[in-house]
Amino acid sequence: MHSDLDGIDIDWEYPGQTGEPGNTESATDYPNMLQFFKVLQQKLPPGALISAAVQDSTFVGPNGQPMKDVSAFSQFVDWITLMNYDAYSTRQPPGPNAPLSNACGSSSEPSQNAVGGYNAWTSAGFPPSKIVLGVPSYGYIIESNARRLSARSPYRAYSEDGTGQIQFQSLINQGILTQYPNGSFRAAESSGFTREWDECSATPYLRSNSAEQVISYDDIESLSIKAAWVKKMNMGGVNLFDVHGDTPQHHLVHALRDNLYTQPTISSSVAHSPSAVVSPVSSSSNALSSALPGGIMLIPSRN
Repeated sequence: MHSDLDGIDIDWEYPGQTGEPGNTESATDYPNMLQFFKVLQQKLPPGALISAAVQDSTFVGPNGQPMKDVSAFSQFVDWITLMNYDAYSTRQPPGPNAPLSNACGSSSEPSQNAVGGYNAWTSAGFPPSKIVLGVPSYGYIIESNARRLSARSPYRAYSEDGTGQIQFQSLINQGILTQYPNGSFRAAESSGFTREWDECSATPYLRSNSAEQVISYDDIESLSIKAAWVKKMNMGGVNLFDVHGDTPQHHLVHALRDNLYTQPTISSSVAHSPSAVVSPVSSSSNALSSALPGGIMLIPSRN
């Protein structure tokens, strides 16, 4: 390999399904992809890493349904990253961007959450140790006066790139979030936004009645819960997409690291989530972290 690269990551969105306009799909996409990864493994130098970005649901098979057995695929990759974000984006009514679970059983996208993705892939024969949870450093601005996720202020949030996405740091820059003395980030009193907690997805959201906006996003608390759950389930780690949305002090990265590598730091304020209950984690073992294009991946050590 050139340029001292560690390996290659394949992001095929998505085998057997319609993707971007102009793309074609086929019932043979999965077997062809499997053969491609097999050849890739043979051609790359020994020790080169191979990973793949995937949905919360498994690959679509020739019958058009999620596959029940993907164990063969696990032989050719070092890990997969569950892209557990963009669940609702800017759709109406507002929904969580990166739900941990469908705890209330009322989601219109019941399989699109971290727990659902873990269950789908492991039940199809994919080892948990090779599953990395993708987490976002951004949220979405939704034009809405909804008081809940189904999903007094002159402030209005705006998306820098026009897609509706807003980075965590941008919420701070725009005066919507502020850091409190206890280290948490809450809605600034002057912003007119209030921070709410969606128990069904274990994620926060911001709402402003006067601005008629709802912002679904992730923060230190929700990412701490996700990282602690990843550790508890003996998964491969987490992948933050992407690191430029974090603060200069890397608050989001530290929240992930603290709950992967050391004693979990989940506060009692979020202990109402069943998924937040975790086993103690050893703080003495070494751990590996490696940067990836577009994000940062954190891999918990194996005790």
